[in-house]
Amino acid sequence: AVQGDARFFVEGAREAGFPAKRARFFADAEESGRFCRTVMRPGSVILVKGSRGVRLEKAIEILRSE
Repeated sequence: AVQGDARFFVEGAREAGFPAKRARFFADAEESGRFCRTVMRPGSVILVKGSRGVRLEKAIEILRSE
């Protein structure tokens, strides 16, 4: 249910008026890492926060890759 809980945060943000394009839910860490790579620019700072259960180290590996 961890993924479901996170999905509710995104849905709540959108319902509260947060722009839909700026609130995203990703099914897994790799998907989030690949997306972030598409929006990164020189000097970008990306904060990665989450539980070890979702294996966010995979997203970090993708962010660090060339």
